[in-house]
Amino acid sequence: MFELIIIISLAIIFFIFLARMPEVEKISKKEAGDLKIYFNRILSFFGDLKSKLKQRSQASTLKSPLPDRDQPKDLNLEAERRFKVGDLEAAEKLYLRLAVVSPNDAKIYAALGRIYLERLNFVDAIASFKAAVNRDQKNGFYYYDLARSLFAAERYTEAITCFEKSILINNRIPIRHFDLGLAFLKIKDYKRGADSFNRAYVIEPNNEKYKRFLAKAEDKISRKILN
Repeated sequence: MFELIIIISLAIIFFIFLARMPEVEKISKKEAGDLKIYFNRILSFFGDLKSKLKQRSQASTLKSPLPDRDQPKDLNLEAERRFKVGDLEAAEKLYLRLAVVSPNDAKIYAALGRIYLERLNFVDAIASFKAAVNRDQKNGFYYYDLARSLFAAERYTEAITCFEKSILINNRIPIRHFDLGLAFLKIKDYKRGADSFNRAYVIEPNNEKYKRFLAKAEDKISRKILN
């Protein structure tokens, strides 16, 4: 930038000089010699300056506008590493940068959602998982994580809807049925809760927790009938 200013300034001086110089036939040999030396110096200066600018331009073109360490793939790997070691603040910043670079990538918003959920920031977790779902409505994991965030925020009816959508996409994951059952218990729908716990237990019959909650829901149903 500084060199460009110098060039422009010298060009202005040069044209002013030309405008004020005497007619050619009135120039003496000495004046002509002096002018030749002067012009040669200017040309030499411009040549050196052009060479320096070219070198700087070549150096700048070798540098990507987004350095290698800031390429999406590298940013994503670093963000994942930060998340795994528990550096949630650094991971969040990296994923936010990725969201600017790749605003339509659902995985980025899902990753941000997990960070916010880990921090118990349910408002931002819900917003992030909704953004992920909006970009990929066939991904059951995004619906499931959105449902977990809604459940944590005590928005049980909305959580049930999202758990059910995740199960529609893949009904062979027992934890989805189990968590749906927990949501039904929260709204005191013990029958549907028991059905969900039973489906989880059928898929994973060795899971004692599923068996225990199934018995708990069935006990609630029995007490309700007796009352």
